[in-house]
Amino acid sequence: MGQIIRDDIQFLRGLSVILIFLFHLDQNVFQYFYVGVDIFFLISGFVITSSIFNHIKFKNDFYFFDFLLKRIKRIFPNLIFFLIIFNIIYFLFLEINDGIFFEIIISSLSTILGISNFYYILNPNLGYFGDTVKWLNHTWSLSVELQFYLFYGILIFLLSNTKKFFKIKKIIIYFLITFSAVSLYFFLFSTGKYLSNYFFSLTRFWEFFLGALIFLFNFERLKNLFKIDFIYFIFYFLIFFLSVNFLPYNLNYKIVIISVVLIICFCMIFNSYRKVFLINDFFKFYGNISYSFFLWHMPIIS
Repeated sequence: MGQIIRDDIQFLRGLSVILIFLFHLDQNVFQYFYVGVDIFFLISGFVITSSIFNHIKFKNDFYFFDFLLKRIKRIFPNLIFFLIIFNIIYFLFLEINDGIFFEIIISSLSTILGISNFYYILNPNLGYFGDTVKWLNHTWSLSVELQFYLFYGILIFLLSNTKKFFKIKKIIIYFLITFSAVSLYFFLFSTGKYLSNYFFSLTRFWEFFLGALIFLFNFERLKNLFKIDFIYFIFYFLIFFLSVNFLPYNLNYKIVIISVVLIICFCMIFNSYRKVFLINDFFKFYGNISYSFFLWHMPIIS
């Protein structure tokens, strides 16, 4: 399927994975840097939607299993290689006990099955809010992404008729707005043990859907009236974000996530991209290697 890789999207990918790395490196110092995951979810929704629509534009078809197979080919070879090497190194060179043995094995299997987020929901002592954060904890977000691909692929397949696909674009937008509202509601207001959990996919789908809606809506008229220079916008955003991060009071994580996601949405919609600073290439480099870097960073830190 055709896919647009914009320079600003690669930049944001690099930014998100660096934020995630710093958060896992030291949560006390980089306490709000978990928003890197949320930025990545937003980008995924945009990129996957652009991939689907550009494919349909040139091929005039959408086959769910082809879509899913391409996602599997993109994700699982690196993932399986990573898990095999990690398990070999861990069990050959590190001291283990029975509890850790089963934790690593089950974590690996749940990651392969795309359900590791549910594993950490059911075992809260192992997740970010437990005693330690290490080894394979980070794979929860990859499972959420896989679950989004499955849900989104089925949704597009059910709503699409290859000959009339673009005629029902508005219907798809309405569905995405509705699902975004439902997902955001659970994220903000649900008090259930599982529905309100940090790792639950339903409370995260709204971020993917916002990214999809950025691609589907036509903002050209608005962009002609208002443009921002992407690099300068990110520069000021980072100054603001770092200032908030190092202030001596705690903010609710939901407020931080929603604020950052909306700011990045604004940037993606209205940016006028220009290559200005060398730091631009730094973030783009990490954007290009973001998936491999993401897989390996947590075990290396641990």
